[in-house]
Amino acid sequence: MSIARRVLGTALDIVTKIISIDKETVVMQADIFIDGKHVASGHAEENRKASRINTTSALENCETSAVGRALAFCAFISDGIAS
Repeated sequence: MSIARRVLGTALDIVTKIISIDKETVVMQADIFIDGKHVASGHAEENRKASRINTTSALENCETSAVGRALAFCAFISDGIAS
C-alpha cells in the first residue's frame, strides 16, 4: 500500500465494498482506479470461525486481503497474488 501511494499519490483510488456479510462469513471486493480508470479488482472471503482474530475482525481482515489482491494484480506486490 505504501509503495502504491508513494508512486501514484492521489491518482490512486481504492474503493472497497461488502459483497456479502452474515454471522459466519464476509466477502469483499476492492477496485483499483488510477486517474479515474479501473485497472484491477480483488476479492476475499473470511470465515469468522477461522481464527480468534476473525471472531471480532473478519471484516477488517477481509478488506485488507481484497486490497492486497487488487494491488497484486497491478504488480505492486511482486511475490505473486496475495491470498
